[in-house]
Amino acid sequence: AYQKAGGFGRREEGVRYLRNILEDNPQLVGISLGYEPNADQQDSIYASKTGNVSKYHNSNGRYLVYWSRASENFELRKLVGMSNSQYYQEPKRTGEVTITEPYVYEGVMMTETAAPIFWEF
Repeated sequence: AYQKAGGFGRREEGVRYLRNILEDNPQLVGISLGYEPNADQQDSIYASKTGNVSKYHNSNGRYLVYWSRASENFELRKLVGMSNSQYYQEPKRTGEVTITEPYVYEGVMMTETAAPIFWEF
């Protein structure tokens, strides 16, 4: 809903929005949003940035936000493994919501629910 309401391309605002969702939903272990390369035509602005901004962009400036929960703390990092992961590739391929099989990651049993967001300029 946020992206459809005009949040697409507002990268810093999107980072805060995702954290708020995670804070408001204690049953979630993490939340992420990854754009296709240069989806919002802003990758060059963020390419090779340093500091906090680099936590959610790759070296090419691609927007890859992943918030995770560690007890009462939240950690911001880049979303990784998208090229070969079911959570990203399946919704991209089908255009539908995907729920992954349960698995253990860093000692936590989890499953992922992912939905594609399509934006037409």
